[in-house]
Amino acid sequence: MLSLELQEGDKKLLYLGVRNKYCAACAQRSPKELHACYKNWNASSSEMENDIIRSGFLAAEKDHGVQYTRFIGDGDSSVHTTLIHGIPG
Repeated sequence: MLSLELQEGDKKLLYLGVRNKYCAACAQRSPKELHACYKNWNASSSEMENDIIRSGFLAAEKDHGVQYTRFIGDGDSSVHTTLIHGIPG
């Protein structure tokens, strides 16, 4: 899953988050063989979106001084709940 957050106006990329549950190299090789493994997620797939967006919100304030005041979602209440409870302040 991939998430992008863009700054309005000048369209700067503020955050890029990627979570992978699968690594093709791991599936084709013995796990002990050295390779560039892209698997970085072990939790449920439904938690990926929440985690990426939460990380993006936290990074925006830390890295760019941006604090979000509004949230527009697609009706998935779990993302909104994660943001309400998972973002300090």
